[in-house]
Amino acid sequence: MGIEQVNRLVMNPRKRAVYYRFAHVVLELLKKHNIECFAHSGTLLGIARHEGFIPWDDDIDVMVPESYENEIEAFLQDIENYGLKLGTSKTFESGLIQLVPNSNIIFENGYPYFMGFDIFIGIKEDISGRECYFYKSKDFRRWFKKNWIPSEDVYPLEEYKFGPLKMMGPNTFDTYFKNSGFDLNSAIIKVHKATKEIAEEVVNILKDNGDYPITNKEILCMEAPYDPIKLESLEFYRVLNKKNDKSFFEKLLDKIVKERVSK
Repeated sequence: MGIEQVNRLVMNPRKRAVYYRFAHVVLELLKKHNIECFAHSGTLLGIARHEGFIPWDDDIDVMVPESYENEIEAFLQDIENYGLKLGTSKTFESGLIQLVPNSNIIFENGYPYFMGFDIFIGIKEDISGRECYFYKSKDFRRWFKKNWIPSEDVYPLEEYKFGPLKMMGPNTFDTYFKNSGFDLNSAIIKVHKATKEIAEEVVNILKDNGDYPITNKEILCMEAPYDPIKLESLEFYRVLNKKNDKSFFEKLLDKIVKERVSK
């Protein structure tokens, strides 16, 4: 019964594949600008519990240390070249930069909908006698008072499986999970506006049946399903901005021809 209800909230594989492509483009662009980031919040929990997205999650969260301010400024000047634009939070000083896709190269086949990639700016401060990373955003500091992570738990960063991608994350997250209330052995459902009504209905049904918070191992071990996806180098996603640039479809045709010739 529980898994049938949760499956109502699991994102369809086609859309999830686009999410992974979107994440790939942002992560590669961060690398291009030599910006270090690490998985945070629900994305970190997804890595630890599902080796990818939490199946019903609908955004991506990373943290970037404040020391990368100059690099972030250059990064933001470059995002439109790769089919990205700013969402509701647009400044480094706010402590949160939200990116959304704005390109058919990312969406593929004209399948646009909202998706967000949240970059939290992290500042170092002493908490309980330990150097920690905490939100720069005053709002997030107020809303999530215990979501700090010791610097020694962050570095050296480790590489983790994130669906078809690899993502950097803290070398250990026990303290962070304990502070923030994240649990590998149980799950709650948090979604954004798009599926909020269905989520509320599902949670109520699960509660009525004594299945909430979720402890069903089959659900806790679920991997978010996604359609087969080939991830290209960053430059493949560059949008048309010069006369000599090729469109997405021209690039795709060149790619198909090249693959056929090489066989």
